[in-house]
Amino acid sequence: MSPKKFAQLSRKHIGTFLGLHRFLATRDESPLYYRINKNDIYQIISPRLGTRGVWFDIMVYGHSPKLRDTFHEDFPEKLTIPSGGMSYLHPMTGVGVDQKLFRCRTEEGFIRNFTREAKPAIEQYALPYLEKLQTVEDVYATIPQNVRHLYNNPSTKG
Repeated sequence: MSPKKFAQLSRKHIGTFLGLHRFLATRDESPLYYRINKNDIYQIISPRLGTRGVWFDIMVYGHSPKLRDTFHEDFPEKLTIPSGGMSYLHPMTGVGVDQKLFRCRTEEGFIRNFTREAKPAIEQYALPYLEKLQTVEDVYATIPQNVRHLYNNPSTKG
């Protein structure tokens, strides 16, 4: 599957579904879905097409301009994922280190795997996970210790 076709299908299926949950989509080639809460926390779901175009994965994470001074400059194309490899969505284990490769060689495969596996995983795991990320402290707590120095620590901000 080409990146252009993936973006089209992602917007049509993933974007339509997430729109029901107040998510917006970026306009870049590989859409990223986000919603912003009253505390300026971006709750993000990011489907990413694999390099050969035969699978996609989904990253689920929180971010905030309060964590990175360059947030608005970086969003969405160069935005870092604070929780890194702890952000994969898996239909059996939820959000964490287990990466699920959802097959999408064809349009039919994309639709089938989104409907059977990805959409239920978003409902069961991703949305409840993101609901827990309400403050910058909540998001900061998801950042692994070895990379926290790259982000603003909310407990030291005035």
